[in-house]
Amino acid sequence: DYEKVDIANFISKFNGINNVRFRQCDVESEDFIQGFDESFDVVFCLALIGHLKDQLRFLKKVYLVCSNILFIEGNANTANNDTVILLQNAGFNQVEYIGLSNDELNENNNNRPLFICYK
Repeated sequence: DYEKVDIANFISKFNGINNVRFRQCDVESEDFIQGFDESFDVVFCLALIGHLKDQLRFLKKVYLVCSNILFIEGNANTANNDTVILLQNAGFNQVEYIGLSNDELNENNNNRPLFICYK
């Protein structure tokens, strides 16, 4: 949503990072990557994949606009091995599980897995 883009812009400017751009879009729309006239060095997908209807289709589109690295955070119910295979099927050459997100710890310990993917 637009509010998250505003927050990301505020955080980057607060930290003196001026050469970054954030985009808001509907990732499940047919024209998700149309209009992107460039690729992105780093793409972040945070707690999103578990909410998608067609995860592989989305990740293949992300692969097209990602020129180097994808950081992806699963959801609490994301299976690590299945996610690695899914990311490889989308085209990423190297996929590494790097641990669990701990920004929303709860009594059920439903942390979200984190992955870094390289083209």
